[in-house]
Amino acid sequence: MINSLLVSNVQSHELAELTFSPGVNSIIGSSDSGKTALLRAILWTATNRPSGNVLISHWSFNEKGKQEERSQVTIQIDDKEITRTRTATKNGYSINGKDFDVVGRDVPEEIAQALNFSDVNLQRQMDASFLLSESDAEVARYFNQIIRLDIIDKILQKAESNRIILNRDKVQTENEIKTTKEKLDSLDWTDDAESLLIKSKNVENRITDKKIDISRIEADLDHRKSAQGIVSNIESFLEESARLVNSIEKLRIVIELSANQERILSKSIRDHSDSCNKIDTLSFFEPAYLLVEKIEKATADSAVKKNEKRKLEETLTEFNSNMKEKIKAKNEIEVLTNSLPENCPLCGKPLGGVV
Repeated sequence: MINSLLVSNVQSHELAELTFSPGVNSIIGSSDSGKTALLRAILWTATNRPSGNVLISHWSFNEKGKQEERSQVTIQIDDKEITRTRTATKNGYSINGKDFDVVGRDVPEEIAQALNFSDVNLQRQMDASFLLSESDAEVARYFNQIIRLDIIDKILQKAESNRIILNRDKVQTENEIKTTKEKLDSLDWTDDAESLLIKSKNVENRITDKKIDISRIEADLDHRKSAQGIVSNIESFLEESARLVNSIEKLRIVIELSANQERILSKSIRDHSDSCNKIDTLSFFEPAYLLVEKIEKATADSAVKKNEKRKLEETLTEFNSNMKEKIKAKNEIEVLTNSLPENCPLCGKPLGGVV
């Protein structure tokens, strides 16, 4: 039996606490004093109905309509304290401090077993007299529930439900079989799938062969590009060689010019010596004016010879510079020749003959 009841912020009760005596208890009060509200609080705890905020007192909400105060019903049955709580963030039960969340409109099984309430135990204010106004079938349902004959009804209902589900599944399966057969009929072309697969593989093999050919062509192109690079190097070498040949030819001409100038210088020196000798052999008794003329002529010839000697020395200096350039060019040709392959990559002939 219920030992005590604590109601907080439920309908007209801001806080109400009742302690019951063993046996029958009566709650007496004037109209609208909250007697039915207490019954509704017990039903709310036992059945989790009504849902929402129907039973919550209006003073639990603020001006914006948000719940600020806790609405709570606590029922003490023997050694079990069962509490139904509703706040802005929590909606659930607790039994002896163990919390349970509310899922939908169901009552947690442990709470339902602890309360052990059913429609048989509860009589509302406006309900008709117990069983007297009910139909025979409804009375039979109550008695079946009391002696647990309702289990048979539940089993039969479950069996009927399963039968309906099985029939529905049967029809669905038959439809699926029919649909599958239609799909299989539409797949008659798969008989030729093997030959198509073989053809596809042949095409794939040909594509692979073409890819190999393309790879070879690309490799040949790479080799051709490499050969073009070698040809470019050879052309550069040939151009450098031609430039060196021109330089050598210029050096040869300079050498020849130097040789000619050397011969001219030697002749000038010999002529100068001859002039000096002639001056030495002049007769002392020659007329003075003739002697002066010879001296002036010899002086002029000597100045010309000195000028020719100076030019010859400049030519020799240029010759020596050209010889140095020739040696340097020869060394460059030798280095370039050593950097080339032994044979031409295009014609296969030895490259030594080019130098």
